Amino acid sequence: MNLFVKLGEAFQKISLARREEIRNHAVLSLQKSFKLAEELEFTPTNYTNCFNLVIFAMVDDLHEKMLEHSQRENAEKEMRGMEGTLKIALELLTDVYLQFLIPISQ
Repeated sequence: MNLFVKLGEAFQKISLARREEIRNHAVLSLQKSFKLAEELEFTPTNYTNCFNLVIFAMVDDLHEKMLEHSQRENAEKEMRGMEGTLKIALELLTDVYLQFLIPISQ
């Protein structure tokens, strides 16, 4: 579990990179990791911890970064790129939540 969270936190940090393709790749890699994590058979508490420590934290960080870009002058392109990454992260959140809904609810 600890190694999985460390991996997730690494992807979370990379998701804040300056280049959009790097951010998007990190989010998509995190999504792949969660798809494969189903085989690890985490406990409901472990799933919840992964959500709190990795996914919710990443979405929150991306949202804050997007707001920062929206307040800067001449940063419209960066803001749009950040919006795209945030959209992918929200899709990840939804997909992973639905994937682990039954184990989380037990």
